[in-house]
Amino acid sequence: MPSTRSCARRAAPIRSSGTSERIRRAARSTRGEEDGGGMMDPWFEDVLLELLRAGAVALILARLLHGGRGGPLLAAPGGRLIVGGFGLVLFGALIDITDNFPALNRLVVVGDTPVQAFLEKLVGYLGGFTLVAVGVWRWLPAVAAGLAQRAQIAAQSGEAPAEPAEAMRRLARSQAFLHTVLETMGEGVLVVGADRRIRYANLKAEQLLGWPAGGLDGEPLEVVTGAEGPAREAVVRSLAEGTEEGRVEADLLARGGAALPVDLALAPLQGGGGVVVTFQDLRARRRLEAELRRMAAQDPLTGLANRRELERLLRLELRRAARHGRPLAVLVLDVDRFKLVNDGHGHQAGDGVLVELARRLRGLAREVDVVGRLGGDEFVVVLPETDLSGGLAFAERVRAAVGERPFQVDGLELPVTVSLGVAAFPDHGENLRALLVQGDRALYAAKAAGRNRVSAGGTG
Repeated sequence: MPSTRSCARRAAPIRSSGTSERIRRAARSTRGEEDGGGMMDPWFEDVLLELLRAGAVALILARLLHGGRGGPLLAAPGGRLIVGGFGLVLFGALIDITDNFPALNRLVVVGDTPVQAFLEKLVGYLGGFTLVAVGVWRWLPAVAAGLAQRAQIAAQSGEAPAEPAEAMRRLARSQAFLHTVLETMGEGVLVVGADRRIRYANLKAEQLLGWPAGGLDGEPLEVVTGAEGPAREAVVRSLAEGTEEGRVEADLLARGGAALPVDLALAPLQGGGGVVVTFQDLRARRRLEAELRRMAAQDPLTGLANRRELERLLRLELRRAARHGRPLAVLVLDVDRFKLVNDGHGHQAGDGVLVELARRLRGLAREVDVVGRLGGDEFVVVLPETDLSGGLAFAERVRAAVGERPFQVDGLELPVTVSLGVAAFPDHGENLRALLVQGDRALYAAKAAGRNRVSAGGTG
């Protein structure tokens, strides 16, 4: 017999409209107000629908708890909210079933009044769907990331679709894409087989090495590396050991035999059977490096060796002279009354005098001699294989060549003379500092004697 609480719930006006409608329909059925005696009993229809709804929710909840290919939902972001939400929805569905099975009230409904039962069902449905919505909102980014990862894995593994025609189209697109990438690369690419023959060369490799399209295919490795050298050794080693090679600077042979400086990198083909050689042309970099070295070693005004480079070269010559027991002479000179040139004609005219003096010094020096500018109007000439007497003779030639005709500077004719001091290794010193000090003292001795003169070290 139905309990008192169940009967009160059925009579209470606060119950949902769906419940009242079911009560009225049951009453009408009892009085015979329903048409068609062969139709399904409304009470049974309500019970069946509610059982189907509760069963569907229970199946969804079980599926969520069990998990699928992606693992249990509880482990995913928002998974606990989704599972909890469907649990509350199932609770609300079970409360609806108790409208037709009052005996289940004590198992499902916690409250003792119809209001409490209504609120519990409201919490079940409204709270459940709210939790499901929030959980799905947090779960969707993880789903999207998983789908993207699967697509990437499928693309990398070359996973083919079910249709052979689509597989062929995808393969053709991949090959066209790879060919376009290789042919437009800024680096040369060579594929060398295990037999040490070139299997493929991209457009950049053919251009750098001077070969026509397809001209390198099938050619032996030595065509581009030579019979020996770092490039060939690196490729052979990578083929034999199946290991990658770091960047290697070496020379490749262009068609016709010209050397091409390159930066090589090598990687073995997957599965063996060859090696991929990529290389960059180093000619532009080498030119830039040479220009930087020149700028670091050269006086920007005269083009002669600057002080740092001059001292470096003088040390080298001193070591060579000491090792072989050979003489060496050092000339130190500057322009007489150079300040008057700057003050009377401007610094531009003074620069012109220094440039012309540098030109005349280079014209007198031998190829093995070193000519540099210490700074200002002071210059140094290093004469290997030259003793003190030879240094004095060269200094006289310089003095005469400078003073024999005026300097033509910016339309001006400027008479210029120089004073020179000469020091010799090992007579006046065995190191750079000693020789420069002795040469400088000799220079000032020449100036003190009246300028436009030559003086030897140790005399002043």
